[in-house]
Amino acid sequence: MPPLKKFLEKQYSISSKDKYVLPGHAEMYQTNPSGITWRVKKFLESLGIKTTKVPEGRKRAVSIKDVHSLRHSFCYYAGLYNVPLAIVQAVVGHMSPEMTKHYTMHATSNDIKKAFLNMPDMFEVLDITSETKSIEVIDSDPERLEMAELSRTLPIEEVRNILAGLKSKPKSIQA
Repeated sequence: MPPLKKFLEKQYSISSKDKYVLPGHAEMYQTNPSGITWRVKKFLESLGIKTTKVPEGRKRAVSIKDVHSLRHSFCYYAGLYNVPLAIVQAVVGHMSPEMTKHYTMHATSNDIKKAFLNMPDMFEVLDITSETKSIEVIDSDPERLEMAELSRTLPIEEVRNILAGLKSKPKSIQA
């Protein structure tokens, strides 16, 4: 994960190449492990994220968002981006693939819909108003898609003028 690598490299240089990437947190964890959870929960609550809930039939609240949630999030996003289950399992240290799979499958219906809407269109075929002609778009570059859409929607005279203008330019400009 390049963004995570970049972040960790920066933290490592800030930590004076200490044994730990986040030496302050490592020290706190050794003397007061619950202090880290407390800090993370306070931060999440400052963002308006509820960190506890009272389960049905119980009186005491339980934690639902804390440091451990970061592991769940990692597994979930790795699943979204099709990182092989065995690799995710190795990174998080789960004993069984079933446990890792459980965390990669936490998608809500909105998550699923959003993921599918953001998928690249690998099979797009643009119909060119003629029954016998179609253009298969191999690239999904936004500019190519925009040009293909313009070719379908502009009046034919404008398309002809654009083509004539492109054909009249020197070869070095056309390439």
